[in-house]
Amino acid sequence: MRFAARRLGRLTEVRRLFGVMAPRDFLQKDQRVSIDAVETMSITIYAGPALCFLTISLIALAALSDLRSMRIGNWTSALIALAYIAAIPIAGPPIHAIGSSITTAALVLVCGVILFGCGLLGGGDVKFAASLMLWAGADHAIEFLFWTAALGGVFGLLLLAFRALPAPPVDTPWINSLHKSPAMPLAVPLAGAALFVLPKSAVFNTLLLPFN
Repeated sequence: MRFAARRLGRLTEVRRLFGVMAPRDFLQKDQRVSIDAVETMSITIYAGPALCFLTISLIALAALSDLRSMRIGNWTSALIALAYIAAIPIAGPPIHAIGSSITTAALVLVCGVILFGCGLLGGGDVKFAASLMLWAGADHAIEFLFWTAALGGVFGLLLLAFRALPAPPVDTPWINSLHKSPAMPLAVPLAGAALFVLPKSAVFNTLLLPFN
C-alpha cells in the first residue's frame, strides 16, 4: 500500500508539472490499480469512524429521548442495528462472531418481550437493548448486563431521591413529568453501559483503527 501511495504521489507531481489531469484511460494498468486501492482505503478509513460516531450519537439521542419523554423511537434502535450491519464489511469480523452477536441480541429480544408481556419493561427499552447487544456481542454480553444493572441501580436511587424532594420550581414539562412519573427511563443506564462496553468490542475497535 505504501508503494501504491508513492506511485500516486509521483503521478500527481507529473500532472502538476504539465498542468493537466490525465484521464484514467491514459494511465497504465498498474497505476489505475494503485489509484483505486488508495481511494478504496481512504473511503474505508473515514467510513469506520463515521459509523462509530453515528452509533454513539444515536445511543445518546435515545437516552435523551427516554429521559425527556419516556419513549425511544423505533427508528433509533433500527438505525443502530443497521449501523452494525454496515460495519461488517468494513471491520470484517469472523462469521462465528457475527452469528454469536445476532444470537445474543435475539436472546435479549426474546427475554425482553417476555418481560414486556409481564409489564416490567417498555417495548422501546427491549428493542434498544437488543440493538446495543449486537455491538457488544457475546464476548461482552455479561459485562454489558452488569453495567446496565449497576448504572440502573445508581440511577434508580438518584431518581428516588429526586422524587422524594418537593416539586422543582421550574416550568419545564419534562422535568416535572420525570418528578411525577413512577417509571424509570431505562435507556439512560443502557446507554451508559454501552459507552463502557462498546469501545472494547472487536468490531468497534477495528472501525477506530485509523485513530488508534
